[in-house]
Amino acid sequence: MGSAESLPAPQKAGAPYAAVRPDIRTFDLLLFRGKDPASSAVAAVQRCFTGYGEYTHVGVAVRGGDLPGTERGRLYVWESTASGPLGDGVPDVTGRAFVGVQLRDYDEVARAYDRHPDTRLAWAPLLAAGRAHLAAADPTAARDPARGFSPGSGRLADLFADLNGTRYDAACCALLGSVNWVCRPFRAVERCLCPVTRDWLFCSELVCLVYQHVGLIPADVDARDALPVDFVTAPEGGTYDADGSVPEILAPPVRMTLYPAPPPEYTRDGGPR
Repeated sequence: MGSAESLPAPQKAGAPYAAVRPDIRTFDLLLFRGKDPASSAVAAVQRCFTGYGEYTHVGVAVRGGDLPGTERGRLYVWESTASGPLGDGVPDVTGRAFVGVQLRDYDEVARAYDRHPDTRLAWAPLLAAGRAHLAAADPTAARDPARGFSPGSGRLADLFADLNGTRYDAACCALLGSVNWVCRPFRAVERCLCPVTRDWLFCSELVCLVYQHVGLIPADVDARDALPVDFVTAPEGGTYDADGSVPEILAPPVRMTLYPAPPPEYTRDGGPR
């Protein structure tokens, strides 16, 4: 979630979004860092238990044509979040505003989210080994327009039909149970006392389920224990997952922005001004 404050001028660090966008593919990870109270709480909890709290929200990139009803040439994010006036002002692709699993136009989300000077956007591409796995498991996808452009898109569509519209999991015990095994029994108690929460999904839980569904993360990993930073690959290799259960399937994130800072001016002696 982000603020609607406007930047007075382009001034953010990161690669220009327009230059990065053509390289974003279905199953890549889209990362966000918000500045609202909920995002700050997620960042603090992650930093406390993993030592890293750079990103507070994640979603799965979807190229147009890879899910039914999407338009080729457009870029989407499938995520569990708050939309419309409940969040950053951007509704889902059907025009609905709610709190839960939904598909949204990523260009619109990026414009709304990136306006605040302290928010961040990033992209983590799926590693080549993951792409090869998807292609081997779904060799006909690229030749069958009904199954979408990308290998794995048919299985993604199946999961989308099952999970889209699921409520977002905002329960405190669910978040604390994701980062510390000591809190996990309380998560079970909460879901017993309030059964409706059993089907709610946190943003990183959805991402984990997507990657499990296409065989990129082992099925025995408990998706409820996943945090946004668990998928992030550190520059030196390995993920920030404290449990060590989430494998390294993504390249380190590339920070990007719609408001890139201008390059520094140089003096005649070659140094920055």
